[in-house]
Amino acid sequence: MSRPVIFTISAAWDREASGWSGHCDDIPAAADAPTLDELLNKISAMALDLLPDNQPDEAPESLFLQIAALPAPIDRETCMTIADMVYNQVKLLPDPLAREVLDFVGLLREGQDHPEWRDLMNAQATGLAAVWDNPEDKVWDDV
Repeated sequence: MSRPVIFTISAAWDREASGWSGHCDDIPAAADAPTLDELLNKISAMALDLLPDNQPDEAPESLFLQIAALPAPIDRETCMTIADMVYNQVKLLPDPLAREVLDFVGLLREGQDHPEWRDLMNAQATGLAAVWDNPEDKVWDDV
């Protein structure tokens, strides 16, 4: 059995073509495909055809291909923020539910804008615990 020969396919995401572009200079071969699996299949088929002419000392059964893929770059212009995702979901809601979301956002912002209110609420909860948590009012705990 002959020694394995590993060729590396360099692949990169092509945003304009919405697919992967790959090449292997050692074979040489280049191809484009929508997925990495399809790119590997295309270049594998090309390698078997081109190997005898470009690598005459290598046996086809010893050929192994690996892909070194660069991840798709993050496009900050098209990347959605959390606010964008919330907006896209809320705009699908009927107006009454969208109003509830808006009211909730206002409530969150009020709490954020007035942290001293949280301290006041915590102080009230401590002071009123004896009134709220007593045996006579136990009947109201499940209401």
